Amino acid sequence: MERWLVELIDSSDIARFATLGKERPHVVPVVLVTATNHIYLPIDGKRKRPGTLQRVRNIETNPYATLLLDHYEEDWSKLWWVRIEAIASIVPLPPSARLKLTKKYAGYADTELGIESIKLEIVSVHKWSQNPNSQIGSAT
Repeated sequence: MERWLVELIDSSDIARFATLGKERPHVVPVVLVTATNHIYLPIDGKRKRPGTLQRVRNIETNPYATLLLDHYEEDWSKLWWVRIEAIASIVPLPPSARLKLTKKYAGYADTELGIESIKLEIVSVHKWSQNPNSQIGSAT
């Protein structure tokens, strides 16, 4: 994974994760980190509802997924987005990703990180910026 993408993912607080359900796309906001040259999305140990998450059920049926990171400001010269097409799988959360998640997100002091995670293997990366000379992810 390219350095700029690792830095962008590890500095982003949130992204949008899309999977394909039986009838329609399913998009949810997610937290994320990089580790072992992949992207990891945690599956919290304590869920709001019992049962398997919709995104997990979708991945089990169709592993193709999309992750979107974006930035908006009133100053449109600073707009950008990065879309990552990936193959998703459900795997144990690696210790390196667990450590990064607990350091990055203070909320994990009160929320149990689960054993499993969604691992994204990047297939392609697409990016756009309103200002072609700007560095994506460095908006202030």
